[in-house]
Amino acid sequence: MSVLARLRPHTVRLLQKAPWPLNEHLLAACGPVYWFLHPHSFRRSLEWAACQPSRRGPAWRLALALAGHCARYYPYGALLFTGEVPAVRRRLVVEGGERLEQAAARGATIALVFHLGPQVAASVLEHCGYPKPMFIGTREGALQWAGGLYQMRRLLMNGETVGISADGLGREAFRIPLPGAPMIVRAGWWVLRRSTGATTLPVLERRERSRVVVTVHPPLPAPDPDPGRDLEACRQALTPILTDYQRRFPAQCFSLAFSFFGSERPSTRRSVAAAWRRIGSRVLRGELRRAFVGRARVSS
Repeated sequence: MSVLARLRPHTVRLLQKAPWPLNEHLLAACGPVYWFLHPHSFRRSLEWAACQPSRRGPAWRLALALAGHCARYYPYGALLFTGEVPAVRRRLVVEGGERLEQAAARGATIALVFHLGPQVAASVLEHCGYPKPMFIGTREGALQWAGGLYQMRRLLMNGETVGISADGLGREAFRIPLPGAPMIVRAGWWVLRRSTGATTLPVLERRERSRVVVTVHPPLPAPDPDPGRDLEACRQALTPILTDYQRRFPAQCFSLAFSFFGSERPSTRRSVAAAWRRIGSRVLRGELRRAFVGRARVSS
């Protein structure tokens, strides 16, 4: 076990004792430190940021903003909701919550979430008085994942509301093309949807200044008897939602900038130094290129 992994639980306990919003700011400041210790992840996020048409300024600024948001919410996304903090509750906003209430009143409902934004949708919905989706903890592995899906199916058959990640573990269902990297949508939620007939509501979350906003989008089309047409209908319904989110909030697209479920390359002192030399030369070349292009435009 690495030193960072051993220090992680102690860091969580210290941050839980710190007053809010000091703990949130401390986590955000740790983002560049994480990138410094994991330059391979920073290089992937830098390459992804360079492909974003909506970014303002150089790609490294977007990569650093991504690091700040990632350290703030992952893996301590629920840190701010562990205690009774009235100042936090005043900053929670739910858009389209009536859709979730109406679907839950009719019966089985799936809240389809993504690894985008703060990843605290269940806590926000509960604090704001809306039905809280039940998430079943699953570990990586075929048997563990199948067991989690079976528990979710039992809850849905009883008319409950469950939450499941669309881009988590499991077999790939389809891909949504996006700038930089595609969104790989898994098949677990789709199997539950077809087997139970549950209403499926895409749920996205974001941080706007000091507010945490959870948006419940309109439900996906009813399941089609033909699996191919059903997959295509789901893909067409999710594509504009995710495209708009990435265009507006690129610094909160964690799962697109780098894979949370991939294997991290081992970081030795030599590999870290070599990776940072490559990153520094790439950033310097980009800055010099922009400077010369700007000077040429002025002179012309």
